[in-house]
Amino acid sequence: MTEPTGKEIVDQFYRWTGEHSRQAVSQGWDMFDYDCSGMLQLQRSDEEGVFASDDEAIAFVKVLAERGDETAKLAIELDAFFEPLIYQERQYQMDAAPEIKIF
Repeated sequence: MTEPTGKEIVDQFYRWTGEHSRQAVSQGWDMFDYDCSGMLQLQRSDEEGVFASDDEAIAFVKVLAERGDETAKLAIELDAFFEPLIYQERQYQMDAAPEIKIF
C-alpha cells in the first residue's frame, strides 16, 4: 500500500460532515481530529457518557455498520483509513521524544 497524498487525507477528512457528527454524538461516539492533525479517529464522546471506553464505542459502531447504518459504515471506513497514519504519527513522536534517564 502506498502512502496517501495530502490531498487524499484532506478529501477523506471532509467526508465526515456535521450531520454525521450530530448523529454519532447522539449515540455517544464521534470521529475526532487526532491531535489537530487532520486525521480522524473513532472515539467515545466523553460528554455523553454512554461508553466506558473507546473500545466499547468502536464495538458498538461496528455492530451498527454491520446492520447497515450508513454513518457507522463511513466511520469504520474512515477509521480504517486513518488508523495506520495515526499509528505512524505516534511512532514518530515517540522516536523524536528525548530519552529520559531515571537514576
